[in-house]
Amino acid sequence: MATTFGSLCLRCAQHGRTCCQRTEIYVTPQDVQRIRDAAGGEDFFEYCEPGDPGYTDQSDDPPWQIWVVGDHRRRRVLKHDNRGNCVFLTDAGCRLPLEVRPLICRLHPHLYNYQGLYPEISADCPRELLQPQERLDQLILGFDRENAIRWHHMLYDEIQQEGNPHENRIDLRPA
Repeated sequence: MATTFGSLCLRCAQHGRTCCQRTEIYVTPQDVQRIRDAAGGEDFFEYCEPGDPGYTDQSDDPPWQIWVVGDHRRRRVLKHDNRGNCVFLTDAGCRLPLEVRPLICRLHPHLYNYQGLYPEISADCPRELLQPQERLDQLILGFDRENAIRWHHMLYDEIQQEGNPHENRIDLRPA
């Protein structure tokens, strides 16, 4: 199915309606290093306050609230071009290989908090681009629950480095 019409991410890119447009994409220190190693340079991220004031309320995710949002309210995000597109977005989708993309991007459209993945998928995915016989999970690049669980663990391990590196690390994985 996906080969006939392309992945949903490709379709979104072709319609100019991707999650990579006008969305602030947080990057961990290790995301920066992976991208730097693969793409070169460092002019792909910036520090800024959230454009959406609701972002600062992460009460369902205390680790995110502490390490990413914090008291400073500024966090590291991918830059956007003058059209509002992520600097890595092309007409064919993201130019970064899947294993180099920021963990946030790899996890999308999974919804989650520090306790794990939610069963539902983000309502942001434009299901209207699906053909009647297609399923969302078959068309999203890298959509695989095992990978998503692995990336979720990586994300929460990595966000802890936003705090004091000398603090004790916390095992956030569910028992």
